[in-house]
Amino acid sequence: MKKKFLIQFAGLLLFSATAFSQQYNQENIDSLIQSKVQTQVARNSKFLISGYTNMTARFSKEQSSFSNIGFVPILLWKPHQNILVEAEVETGLKGSETSIELGYADVSFFLNKYLTVRTGKFISPFGIFQDRLHP
Repeated sequence: MKKKFLIQFAGLLLFSATAFSQQYNQENIDSLIQSKVQTQVARNSKFLISGYTNMTARFSKEQSSFSNIGFVPILLWKPHQNILVEAEVETGLKGSETSIELGYADVSFFLNKYLTVRTGKFISPFGIFQDRLHP
């Protein structure tokens, strides 16, 4: 009887230790994967959506109207430490017509601390700082 109890106790102890170690290993593996994925995403890709909206409203005693509704998202994406991609898509609704236009889209390459090369469609001429002209 005593021998049977010891065998059952040893089996239960071995089973619980195995189950605990498997759970611990799985949690450890999950945390390692999560930390690696988070650092890869946070380090390699940064994305921001910004922008503005516009609308014309007219109110009079006889009539109220809303027209020229627009939504202009500005998309910024930094896939690498030395690369910045930015684009602006202008969408508008005038009467029953919808318009979608590319305001600007460019890629900036930061070659070093003092030199940046940009290519793409610009809204400002060369030599004028863009932030003074547009949000």
